[in-house]
Amino acid sequence: MNKIFFAVSCILSATLFSCSKNDGPAPVETYKYLTLTSGSSWMYEITNNNAPGGISTNTMVSTNRDSVIYNRSYHVFTNSLDNSSEYYAIEGKEYYNFILLPIGANQTRRVNLYFAVDQPINTSWTQNFPITLYPPSPGVPTITLVAVSTIKEKGLPKTVNSKPYNNVVYVETVLTSPDIVSGGLVTLSGNIKSYYAPNYGLIEENRVINVTLPSPAVGTNINTTKILKTATLL
Repeated sequence: MNKIFFAVSCILSATLFSCSKNDGPAPVETYKYLTLTSGSSWMYEITNNNAPGGISTNTMVSTNRDSVIYNRSYHVFTNSLDNSSEYYAIEGKEYYNFILLPIGANQTRRVNLYFAVDQPINTSWTQNFPITLYPPSPGVPTITLVAVSTIKEKGLPKTVNSKPYNNVVYVETVLTSPDIVSGGLVTLSGNIKSYYAPNYGLIEENRVINVTLPSPAVGTNINTTKILKTATLL
């Protein structure tokens, strides 16, 4: 069951853009919200807010390599948490990543547009993610995760780990699952609050995710806080 919860958690940092916009022109943004320069690094602290708790760290380092995926060039980063690679791309004002999503016994990656800086406040986008459960639950081969992300605020001042940031953008993602299956109701609810600062990218993320599956009853509760502790931008 851990893989399904990791899959849910993994895709929440980014959702594919299917946008519903406000009327009127969007404000012009002059900031870049991620640094790609080789050798730049970010060290994050991840706190598990559920008992018994625990703290882990993850260092992301920008390499000198790019990779073309589905006709888009992604810059490659290393990830110390599981020694994997991470892939990020910037096209104009749109920010993509290519994330690893374990499904069942296999692993696959998905393209996600997780941020669009030229969109106005209250812009939202929705993505449906079919997820195969592992280990399988009786009568529940797959569920659909619905993630609706909204740009809630822009131009924020925010302090993270005693460091002040300006022109921060706050994106909120609300998670649900509508599936009713044989044996009972699958419920999935969640709230993801992500904060992005110019040049640094993600500086804070708060995740609260609850999953309940039918008989045999299984549940999980994810409650984590991720903050940027230190960064070296070249």
